Amino acid sequence: MAFSLAADGTGGSASINASLYLLVKYYQMLPRIFVCKGDQGTTEFKLSSLIGMIPNFELSDAWDFGPLSESFKHCSYAYHTPYNLYALNTSLDPNLAVAADRNPWIMSPASALGTWADFRPDIAYPGGGTVGNSEQACRGNSITHQRDGQNVLFLDGRVAFEKRAYCGVDKDNIYTISRDLYRGDPYGIGVAPPGPACVTMNPKDSLLVHDADTISTSTTTKRR
Repeated sequence: MAFSLAADGTGGSASINASLYLLVKYYQMLPRIFVCKGDQGTTEFKLSSLIGMIPNFELSDAWDFGPLSESFKHCSYAYHTPYNLYALNTSLDPNLAVAADRNPWIMSPASALGTWADFRPDIAYPGGGTVGNSEQACRGNSITHQRDGQNVLFLDGRVAFEKRAYCGVDKDNIYTISRDLYRGDPYGIGVAPPGPACVTMNPKDSLLVHDADTISTSTTTKRR
């Protein structure tokens, strides 16, 4: 609830969106840049839509895309969880994912969660498990592009449209927690909703998350 900090700096805790909002606050990036046209239910953050704003309050005065009950509606992207032992820095592997379209295993305005049992990577991998077909593999993609893939920003600055979610280091799934202490994992462990236990397993594990839709009453995903 970083947006609701008191004047003396007390009373809030950072959200994922608050981390991204720093680009608005300090680099004058417009809030509309954080909205993907394919992400249904997500709209541009506008100060004029908030009730009870103090006079002359500017975008640079805020710390998030609105209060916690609203901020998830105004950002289409997931970000590598910064609140854990393996936060990103420029000395790490350049193929680590920094940000991408929303995580399919976390509730969002556009959709309820998918069913975890429907997802299977269509490759063999050291962690074991049944190899799936292309349809099962696409169930792990972001819903923003009809599960055809996701736009991914990597640590070296390149952006690519990846047709599989396991596009990180060692074919790591960018939306899940690796099951391996030392390498990436195409399957991994789902993260719904993100919270204190939502941390990366090792320095090669990308984990892109977004603030969950706290209003939707859709059915919770089955996990295993």
